[in-house]
Formats: sequence, C-alpha cells, structure tokens
Amino acid sequence: MISNNCYHRDRIKRNFRWRNLITFMVMNVLLMLSCLDDLMEKWYAIKINNNTHKRIYVSAGCGRYGIPDYPDTLLPSKEPSLLNIEPHDYNNLRSSIEWESIILRMEYDTLSIYFFDADTIDANTWNEIKRGYKIIKRKDLSLDDLRQTNWTIDYP
Repeated sequence: MISNNCYHRDRIKRNFRWRNLITFMVMNVLLMLSCLDDLMEKWYAIKINNNTHKRIYVSAGCGRYGIPDYPDTLLPSKEPSLLNIEPHDYNNLRSSIEWESIILRMEYDTLSIYFFDADTIDANTWNEIKRGYKIIKRKDLSLDDLRQTNWTIDYP
C-alpha cells in the first residue's frame, strides 16, 4: 500500500511539472508574439502604379537609391537602384526610414521620381542613358503632394 501511494505522488508531481512546463512555454510564445512588431523591421513605401502597357523602371532622387537629391536632376555616373514595374501593375519604393523623414532632411522638401522605359534600360549601357538623359518622365513631388496622394504615384 505504501508503494502505491508513492507511485501516485510521483505521478502527480510529474503531471504538475509537465503542466508548469507547458504553461511556461505558452506564456513565452504569447510574450514573443506581443513583441513581434518590435522585432520586425518596418518598411515604408511609396506606391508606384504603372498604368501603361509597357514595362518600366523607376528610381527616386535620394541618396539611398543612388540618384542625387532635387534640385540636382542630372543622372549619376553609376547606375542607380532601379525598381521594375510590369504593365498595369505596381511596385513600392521601400525604405526602412519614413519617407517623410528622408524628404525633410533634404535641402528642398521635394522628391524626384524618375521613370525609365525598360526596353531602353535593357538595350543601352548606363553611360548611354546618362549621356542622352534617356528618361521617359520625371515627377518632382513635394512632401504635401505625396501626402495628398497617400504616398501613391501614378505613371503616366
């Protein structure tokens, strides 16, 4: 009879330990989920809509994309980061810093968005594109312009 009581007590202790362990694990998972936003990097976007039947490339006139800030609208010597946008589709110019902060740090509160024909980019060297200033459009947008469009730019 004594051994049966010991067995029963040991079983209760083991069950209690398992319950504690499971509770501890569930609490840790819940704590990690509540902090997930802090752990993940946030991205800020300017949405670019391509409302044409042709593929385009887009870039922004700011240091992070490799094109000088407004009012310098010359193309750089080195090919900048170019964002591909398929016909009748969209893509986002992304930044880990709020675009508003980036624009406010510029000398002027204006961001230039450069649009390039994809066929032109694919068929020419960057030097040829730079020398001929082969952009299809440039939009110079103030901070207010971007806010009013909810950080969305339509091409054309």
